Amino acid sequence: MNNWRDIDIDALEGEYMTPEELVPNIPPVSAAQVSQSAQEAKQAMASGQWLQALQVVLSNPPYVTDSPQVKEQHAQTVFDVLVAVRNNSGPQDLGPKFIQQLTPDQQDTLIKYLYKNMSTPYGAKQGGVLLAWFEKTIEITGVGSIVRFMSDRRTV
Repeated sequence: MNNWRDIDIDALEGEYMTPEELVPNIPPVSAAQVSQSAQEAKQAMASGQWLQALQVVLSNPPYVTDSPQVKEQHAQTVFDVLVAVRNNSGPQDLGPKFIQQLTPDQQDTLIKYLYKNMSTPYGAKQGGVLLAWFEKTIEITGVGSIVRFMSDRRTV
């Protein structure tokens, strides 16, 4: 190595050096599947099955899609479910009635959507609702879900 200034630093960037086994093999989710899950969640909410609506939207998040609008549409659906659940139950009920009933994967996905929705204009208007969900989720899951959110390559 005669001249260290000739090293291509960009080639050493993490994006370019990711081993294939670290990239999650996730099947793509279509816009039709996202619309179907939104419809199922709306039907569950209309019949008062709030937990089922929450489980539907958190079970199959669109990590891989054809367009970013699909992810945005699903994030909006998750937000609508969170607001509806919060408005129809007390803040003290979020933990025992809803968050504890979710699987650990669903709880981690919930954290991802809370962070995503906090960065949107509609999420900023309903920040108190999202913070109530965040507080109760962290009480139950601990900070591990935050660490998993920050280190996961799958984005919502």
